[in-house]
This record gives sequence, C-alpha cells and structure tokens, in this order.
Amino acid sequence: MSAYIVEDTTINKIVTWLVYELIKNPYLRRDAGKFKVEVEGNGWEQRLAQAMHDQNVEAVNQRYHEENPFDKFVYRPEPCGSRIAVFKSLQCWKYECTEGTVPEMNLFKYFGVVETHLAIDIVRDLPAYEKSTWG
Repeated sequence: MSAYIVEDTTINKIVTWLVYELIKNPYLRRDAGKFKVEVEGNGWEQRLAQAMHDQNVEAVNQRYHEENPFDKFVYRPEPCGSRIAVFKSLQCWKYECTEGTVPEMNLFKYFGVVETHLAIDIVRDLPAYEKSTWG
C-alpha cells in the first residue's frame, strides 16, 4: 500500500459540505464535541481543513518514516458536486490517513462517524430504499 498527500480540493470539498451539513444535523455537531473536533467559532473551517491536511501529512510521514513539513493549508470553499462526490473524497482522505497511529486519533474517528452518516443519507434517498418495505 502506498500513501500520499491528497489534493487541497479533496479536503476543501469535505469541509465545504460539512459547513452546510452541520446546520441540518445537530448530531454531527454533538459528535464533533465528543471527539474534541472544533466546528464552532470564527475560522473553524480553516482550522479543521488544516488539521485534516496535517493528519494526512502525518500518516504519510509515518508510512515512509519521513519528516515532510506540515505546510500551510488554505481552506477555500470548494463546490461539492454531489453527496456521492463528497463521500468519495472523504473515503480517499481517510484511506490516505490509515497509516501508523493516525486511525487512533480523534479527528480520524470523527470522520468515520461523518462517513457513516453520509453513506446512510445517500442510501435513504435511493429509489430502491424508498420502495423497500420496513421490517
């Protein structure tokens, strides 16, 4: 398995989507607190995006026993496209962060909760789900 630092747009799509999703879903906000992930106050989007980038760099450093610098990441709202595009970006970021001790970190765990929420949300909107019986 190889690991790499994802493109800025990958993280930006996820955070841009999360900005709007937190308005609709109080449980994601509550879970952020549970995992000590900041999603409140001015500039939280930039800080979260930077933390995601830093965690990706940390995973790559652990994978290759390197010391790549945690370069400055600038959050810029990125059009998400669809929830499926966000889901794929999230899975890419998580996969590239599955090295060393990174999966044990709170930020990684929080995005596992976000990933589950997003997958369930996508499935619930499928016609096949709507047509299926309950129970």
